[in-house]
Amino acid sequence: RNCHVFLHAQINIGGCARWLSKLPADWLRPSVLVHTAMDAVRLKVQATDSSFCIFGKIFAFVLPGYALVLLGTIMSAVDKAFIGHISSLQLASIGPAIGAYDCSTFSMGFLGQATLALLGEKQDQKQRDAVRSNAVAVAALAGAIVGTLFAANAESIVRVFGATDRMVPFSVSYLRVRALGMFMGRTRDVSNQFCIADKDVITPLFSTILATGVNVAGDMVLCKRFGTLGAALATDIASAAAAGFVIQRLRQRSAWPHQLRLPSWGEFEQFSAYAGAIFLNNLLKMVAIVTMGAFAGRLGTHQAAAHQICVSVWMLCGFALGMPLTWAARAFLPGRRRDDESRRILRILLVVTAVACGLAAGTSTLLLRRGLYLFTADALVKKEVEGSATFVTLTVVFCVYYQSVEGVMITQEKLQEIVTLGGSLTLLFTGSCMLLYARGSLSTSVLWVALSAGIFLICLVSTKVAFGGFRLRRRTV
Repeated sequence: RNCHVFLHAQINIGGCARWLSKLPADWLRPSVLVHTAMDAVRLKVQATDSSFCIFGKIFAFVLPGYALVLLGTIMSAVDKAFIGHISSLQLASIGPAIGAYDCSTFSMGFLGQATLALLGEKQDQKQRDAVRSNAVAVAALAGAIVGTLFAANAESIVRVFGATDRMVPFSVSYLRVRALGMFMGRTRDVSNQFCIADKDVITPLFSTILATGVNVAGDMVLCKRFGTLGAALATDIASAAAAGFVIQRLRQRSAWPHQLRLPSWGEFEQFSAYAGAIFLNNLLKMVAIVTMGAFAGRLGTHQAAAHQICVSVWMLCGFALGMPLTWAARAFLPGRRRDDESRRILRILLVVTAVACGLAAGTSTLLLRRGLYLFTADALVKKEVEGSATFVTLTVVFCVYYQSVEGVMITQEKLQEIVTLGGSLTLLFTGSCMLLYARGSLSTSVLWVALSAGIFLICLVSTKVAFGGFRLRRRTV
């Protein structure tokens, strides 16, 4: 019996040895193991998958995407945390510089969003490679141009964002260093979209985790000695490390463009059709947010502080959870598909959206009712937030839903409708706030009532537009 067991063991060992001999010679290297593991968890959707299986895959796509957006917002907070332990003046100084840089990042976000839309539309590998090549070239060039302008005019820019004479030297040093590395950040942004187009949100998530770790280590080494300049250097180094990680992953999958080139005039027209509409949509959203802040600031100190808490909850629970739903719509619903399978995926996406809305409502209510101690100890500010909590939660839920439907509309190439809806929301919201303020009826809660009502209206209209497109497809199949 012992000989029999020994013989079977030898056969199994021999089989394992033959299997191992077929693997690449460097398969035991840690980097190779990491890349192999990440490829194993990359989502792949097939027509034979059940609806429950696709639901799980979309949900598995959305959750890491949510973590990715949250970690991205933490990057600036890391710099503030380290600088705050060095000097209150430098902490105050970094605010205008970060505000200016984040504004440019948000303004150029249309580059990555348009790239994702085009990659979802193109099915031919050569066409997708051309889109990637053009996107990297345009993003790097745009980042270099805007970064150079920011570096050359740093003092004027930080003053516009509120820097005083004492803050200017520290703000300028931070902004100039960040601006000179802006091309890396924009290259990383479009590279992340290459991954998301292939339903891979794990690579961008890991790159952001890597960037956060490098940023923390860099701040520990550089901030105490160089202050805001050291914080900016640490963040640029972290951005470069993350970009390098994503590019290496794309190279291993043959998803990095073989040759970088600027788009031809025809390619530029196709790209600008998406990019222009998405840029205008982002700009209109920014105007609405700035309008809210301006009116909240006129209401008083406690009201302005309460508004900032409400905005933070909105961003953490609404915007951050809605963004991966937008990505999911464009990754799982290619624009050229006109079959029953696309309608099945749409229904599943709506179920995922409903679950996400429930999670957003729960987390925002928890923060607004039980987590205010994390934001403030002022009883008057807490009372002001609690009075607006219901309408902030409604805004969060409507925001998550609208971002998901907006992604569906982009896959249907309903770009003009998206801009029209965004413009209508901004005009209605701004006009109602001006009227209420003139009558003396504006308060923090009324401000959020107006916003939630406006988003609810565009949710109704966008739903009709998006589902109307799918009903039209059913008649034309």
